[in-house]
Parts: sequence; structure tokens; C-alpha cells
Amino acid sequence: MADQHPPDRAKAMVKDEVRDLKVQGREVADQVKQAAEGAIDRRSTKLADGLESVGHAMRLAAEDLEGEGQDWLADYTRRAAGQLERVTQYLHDEDAPAMLADLEDMARKNPGTFLGTSFAAGVAAGRFLRSSRPEEGPDRRNGGPDGASLWDEYPSSPLYEGRR
Repeated sequence: MADQHPPDRAKAMVKDEVRDLKVQGREVADQVKQAAEGAIDRRSTKLADGLESVGHAMRLAAEDLEGEGQDWLADYTRRAAGQLERVTQYLHDEDAPAMLADLEDMARKNPGTFLGTSFAAGVAAGRFLRSSRPEEGPDRRNGGPDGASLWDEYPSSPLYEGRR
């Protein structure tokens, strides 16, 4: 007689398949995590470079303000530039897992501040994205001022038939 009964073999096969699926799932999750961390690292470096330029411009503006006799505003601008430089240095020095751990820690310690800041950042990002989008005048929407469709501009062809 065989060393395993058919139901026992089926159970063993199912267990093997489940184990293999778990291993594959972990591998895919690790790949996704690595890809996300790489994207975060690239974007944080790009952001840091942009903030570095802003900080430099703020320092130059502070010198101009000081030259115009507005010392209090020059001082405020220098302090703001210093804060930007700290953020820039942080973005250059830390990797994605460390930034995420810091963010989680801050959210646990100050949930109200975290939610308020997240909301404000979302609103600011939305406004920025809307303002950077090309203008949509009446002639760029579905219908122009005379009610004509944008598709009326295209010649009659089978490619555009269904769009009128």
C-alpha cells in the first residue's frame, strides 16, 4: 500500500501550494517595497535640491533686505532659510524607511498637528497642481462659446466618426 492515503496526499499538496504562495507573496511585497523606497529616495533628493535653491535665494533676498535697512525682515528671512537648509539636509541624509519611521513617530506623538499639517499640505498641493495646469478657456472645453464641439475641427474620417 502507498505510504500516504489520497486525502493525506491532497492535504500535503495543498500545504505545499499555500507555502509556495506565501513565499511568492513575500517576494512580491519585498519587490514593491524596494521599488517604493527607491522612488521615495529619488523624489526626496529632487525635492531637497529644489529646496536648496529656494534657501539660497532666500539668503540672497535677506542680504538685499538688510541693504535696504529692513533688518528685522532680513533676520526673519535668514531664519526661514536656515530651517529650509535643515529640511534639505534631512532629506539628503535619511533614507525612505527612516523618514517613514520619523513620520509615524511624529504622528503618534502629535496626532492633531499631524492631521492638520497633512490637510494643509494636501490643500496646498491641490492648489499648486490646479495652478500649474494649462488654462482651460471656453474654447478648450467640450464646447466653445458658440456651442461647437472640439471634434468639429477634425476632418470627417473613420478615426473620428464616433466622437461627434
